Amino acid sequence: MDEAAPSGNGMLAVIGLSRDLVEQVTADFGLAIAIVNGDRHFVVAGLCDGLVLAEARFHDLGAVRLARLPVETPSHTPVLAAASAGFAKRLLQIPDGRLLCPVLSAIDACANQRVRPALDALARQISQPMNWALCMEVIRELCPDVVLEIGPGNALARLFAEIAPHIRVRASDDFRSIDGLLAWIGRFG
Repeated sequence: MDEAAPSGNGMLAVIGLSRDLVEQVTADFGLAIAIVNGDRHFVVAGLCDGLVLAEARFHDLGAVRLARLPVETPSHTPVLAAASAGFAKRLLQIPDGRLLCPVLSAIDACANQRVRPALDALARQISQPMNWALCMEVIRELCPDVVLEIGPGNALARLFAEIAPHIRVRASDDFRSIDGLLAWIGRFG
C-alpha cells in the first residue's frame, strides 16, 4: 500500500458533521472519505495540503473534534486502486471453499460464506471506504454473546460498546497476554 501511494498523504478524523458536509468538503479539496465510524464520525484521507485546508473548513462548519492520525498512507481511497489490484492477484492463489463462520466485508457489511468473496472484499477495501458503522450495526443485529476486536487499538470496541452496551466487547489490545485474552473468551463459552 505504501508503494502505491504518492508521498505527502495523511488522514484526519472528523467528528460532529453530517456525511453530506464531509463529502462536500472532501470533494472541494481532493480528499476522500476513507472510513465511516458513525453517522457523524468519519476519517478522511488524501494529500496533506488538502487536509490542512479541509481541517480549517471542518472547524468553521462546527466539527466537534478534528484529529490528525499518525498515518501517511491514504488507505481505503481510490488512490490505492493499484494496490487493491495487486493484492487481489496475490489472493487468487488461495483456494475457494466454505468458511467456518461468515466474514463481514468492511465495505458493505455483506456476510461472506465462502473464501473467494471474502478475499475479493478484502482486496477492494484497500481502495474503497470502510463502513465500520454498518458492520457494527450488523454485528449488533446478530446478537452475539461477546465481541472481540482484533487488531491495533480499541477504537472499534469503544464504538461498539456505545451502540450495544448490553453486549460484552473487548479489544485484543486490552489484554497483556494471549492467556488473558483466552481466559476472557473462555468465560463465555
